[in-house]
Amino acid sequence: MVGFKYIAEQIKDMERSGRGTFVFGFEESHGYLAGTYARDKDGVQAAALLAEAALYYQQVM
Repeated sequence: MVGFKYIAEQIKDMERSGRGTFVFGFEESHGYLAGTYARDKDGVQAAALLAEAALYYQQVM
């Protein structure tokens, strides 16, 4: 199944059972979710992650 409602459901199951830690999720429509504070795709967070990655690769190249 695809969609953030299913990803959020898995986050809830992981928290409830105490097994595993959610780190990062994405779907085919290019939505991203890092962390558990929001349970839906977050465009601002995705832009920040992209900017952070660009800065990192600029420094190591």
